[in-house]
Amino acid sequence: MAKQNNVKTKKEQGTQILDNGLVYEGDFKEGEWHGTGKLTHPDGFCYEGQFKNGVFHGSGSMILPDKGGYEGKFRDGLKHGKGIQISPEGDRYEGQFKNDIQNGSGIYEWSNGRIYEGQFKDGLQHGKGKYTMPDGRYFEGEFKKGKQTKKGKYFWK
Repeated sequence: MAKQNNVKTKKEQGTQILDNGLVYEGDFKEGEWHGTGKLTHPDGFCYEGQFKNGVFHGSGSMILPDKGGYEGKFRDGLKHGKGIQISPEGDRYEGQFKNDIQNGSGIYEWSNGRIYEGQFKDGLQHGKGKYTMPDGRYFEGEFKKGKQTKKGKYFWK
């Protein structure tokens, strides 16, 4: 953590400005960010939501400098639980996260119109799912480590 250069608190609320440009405004507990707050950086980063012991924890939304973003649950500073993530390219994932990675049920929509709906493991399609092309063709079946297996069927419109 960067060195503090300004801390103003009143009734466990205040503003903290760090040497690296980060600005925290919100609730404090024993000198740490704890409760509801907002963290911003001049590069465009912004997080607004819940904190626990100085890290993102609970519900929150994040905008990244590259214009990507996330809204959902955090645990110990990582995306964890249900959330929606948008990439700078416009791809969208809505589903479960575990330790900052897509894990569990979810829907991934690419900006080019492709859609995968199903299970994820370690950020890849893994388990039962449906992969749909923009023209309506789709594969429904098993996926392993991000690839279709032979266990499934192709459908054409």
